[in-house]
Amino acid sequence: MKDLIKEITFLTTTILILGLFSSFSTDSTKENSQALRNIEALSEGENTMKKLLLITGDIATGKSTFANILSKRYHTNMFFKDSIKEVLGDTIGFSNREENKKLSFASMELMFYIFSEFASLEKDLILESNFHKSELERLHKIAEDNGYDVLTIALFGDVEVLHERYLNRMANENRHPVHLSTTIDKFEDFKKCSDYMRRIEIPGEVMQINATNFEYQSNEEVLAKIDAFMTK
Repeated sequence: MKDLIKEITFLTTTILILGLFSSFSTDSTKENSQALRNIEALSEGENTMKKLLLITGDIATGKSTFANILSKRYHTNMFFKDSIKEVLGDTIGFSNREENKKLSFASMELMFYIFSEFASLEKDLILESNFHKSELERLHKIAEDNGYDVLTIALFGDVEVLHERYLNRMANENRHPVHLSTTIDKFEDFKKCSDYMRRIEIPGEVMQINATNFEYQSNEEVLAKIDAFMTK
């Protein structure tokens, strides 16, 4: 157990360091200019509260991609639960579904720890996962204790379209083994998972987005609403 704790502590430090640099690279001069404009807007406004963006919702709605877009737009650090779980899976390993679930639990605990550490640095942050109600409530409590303003972006879409997208991802993308122990390749199970996510009562300010297609990721009206939150 002590060795496991040491491994997780080392991984947490590594993840934090990677996160500090994850949002500072952009793909083009245009993105660089946009990031600088948004930083200027944040610094010139009365932005007294730090910001936490939580991105959640259905599977296969483009949550990670959208988090990356927003990270570049606001020059803000981001962390994905799936990425943390992959690091834990590679380092600690797992041999069955129950051990995989323990990795998921440990990944969320690290997300809470990461947010607490960033809060002490007074940094804005983006976190992405299929958050459960208790996890959202815990993140909101940390935010409240540390003077953060929170916006939860919930992505949902047509379940049949999302299921087809998920199957295509599993078949054609090099998915990490930690994501391959579920049974949601079956439509009935996928729909149950989606129905569960839609029943979650999300606390605080929420922005619901239809992610049946990916047009929302560049939709100026959508981005303007998030801009308004980040600069208020």
